[in-house]
Amino acid sequence: MTTYLAQKNFYNDGHGWSNLLSPYLNQSEDIKNHVQTVMKVYLIENYSLLDDKTRQEIIKLCELTERNYDTDQDKTIFKKRVVKENYLNYDTFNHVDKNSRNQYFKLRYKFHDYIQVENSHTSIPVTDLNEVASMSYLDDDFIYLNSLCLLLEDAEPKTKEIKLLLAKIHSDKYRHDVEVLSDYLNFLEGKRNFVIASADIISLSWVSEDTKEKIISQMKTFKTKKIVPQQNQKRNTNRIQGKKQVEKQSRKISKMIFSIILVAVALIFIFMNLFDGMNVEETPEINQNIIYRKDERKTREDINYSLFSYLFSTNDKLDDSVFISNDALKKLDALKNEYADILDYSEEYPSPKPMGSQYLSDENQLEVYVSFDLLEDFYLKITVNQKNEIVDVTKVEADSINFQHIGPFDATQYFFEDISEDYHDLSLYYESLSQLYETYMTDSLYSDLEDMTEDELDYLDSFSYSLPLVIKPETIETPSFVIANENGEILFIEFNEENKINHLYSDYFGNIPDNYLESLETKSPLGFIKNPWHYVIGYKNN
Repeated sequence: MTTYLAQKNFYNDGHGWSNLLSPYLNQSEDIKNHVQTVMKVYLIENYSLLDDKTRQEIIKLCELTERNYDTDQDKTIFKKRVVKENYLNYDTFNHVDKNSRNQYFKLRYKFHDYIQVENSHTSIPVTDLNEVASMSYLDDDFIYLNSLCLLLEDAEPKTKEIKLLLAKIHSDKYRHDVEVLSDYLNFLEGKRNFVIASADIISLSWVSEDTKEKIISQMKTFKTKKIVPQQNQKRNTNRIQGKKQVEKQSRKISKMIFSIILVAVALIFIFMNLFDGMNVEETPEINQNIIYRKDERKTREDINYSLFSYLFSTNDKLDDSVFISNDALKKLDALKNEYADILDYSEEYPSPKPMGSQYLSDENQLEVYVSFDLLEDFYLKITVNQKNEIVDVTKVEADSINFQHIGPFDATQYFFEDISEDYHDLSLYYESLSQLYETYMTDSLYSDLEDMTEDELDYLDSFSYSLPLVIKPETIETPSFVIANENGEILFIEFNEENKINHLYSDYFGNIPDNYLESLETKSPLGFIKNPWHYVIGYKNN
């Protein structure tokens, strides 16, 4: 047991602890007492290196309580640190360099203590901040804590550095806090239109009341001094930023004028119809395209409908237009025979509409999970290879799949369809984007795209004609896509847990992380298929 503890290779492994300690705890009373003594000291000294679940398992296993501790100090540590939940996720152990693991988790817990524990009188010395800055890897919890420490430990916070840290946080649990803190940093930079109130700071979810009070105090000091950081003054004189500011203001004015015109056209249209004694049932034509595109994201799946006509009818022959392998056809026929009574829609349900979510597999095959508006509890998984051939058709249970409203392939498809549709006119693109983005991209990405120039939009559109490859970079929970344009340039598309596009990495959209580039090394050279977003799945002539 002592040898095992000396190896310090024991985080997040409750099962391993049980295997280690149980043989001793089941022996004589003296040996059991010895194990309890060793472990109660171990927990006091190493509570910051264990996650909540593991600590609780050790406590239960060794039958430890506050009464096992002699001094008041140890009792306090046990009650406030060993037993109490700290909300940190320690599943990142293997990503941390083994030579710095102890220090990593101890500093991580120290930052947690300072930011998230009430009545904490500790502070973070500059040496600790510098040490964390030099670490090659930080998990989301640590990045969040580090950002707050940097914000509070500097009289004039390095806002740009903190913003870069916040942009690296992917966990949805921090989404609200990141938005509030981003606005606060813009306020500290002296940017206009960023008014922050105490209520905004109070709404932060993952900080203690003490930390909120410190931020509010900092905010009031800033308001009193009316400090405008030097870096912001320089930014305001930068010609490129000035151009973006003018463009953004121009877009706002254009949108306002465009909206006034829309209202005027709508009123004239209504008036003319009323004058003619007609009921107005249609939306002005200028918005029809956006409304259609918004609705189609929820209602249709572009699969060769002949596949379903065959499955949901008594037809004994599959249409020649369906591009399907022999193995997949056999599975389709078996499914048709097995559910013949259920799937006879010839009279009652003439046209079931397929709705689904599209994903790319590790083999870069398209996997489409499909449901139908007129058939409950019936779900199909359709797999398509890179030649657009259906290679598998399988019935799946709803509870056995991650059946979501939109998949990462859907998000990418809609994203590039919108760009291809309107990229030639920046104002039209922004008009469309403002009404459609919520389905397939995060708010933070939308904010980034709001500042794009014509050149940046043309560059982004150059990727809309290539087929994506799926990659799985280390430390990233959700798969990402990589797309190349005809010039050999690469764009990485990162998704959040809801399969919304969360970040773009390329020359224009931030440096490409090393783990993204490394994950691409195992992939075959990228191929190009013109208009991949306009393909009908499983259609032979596409």
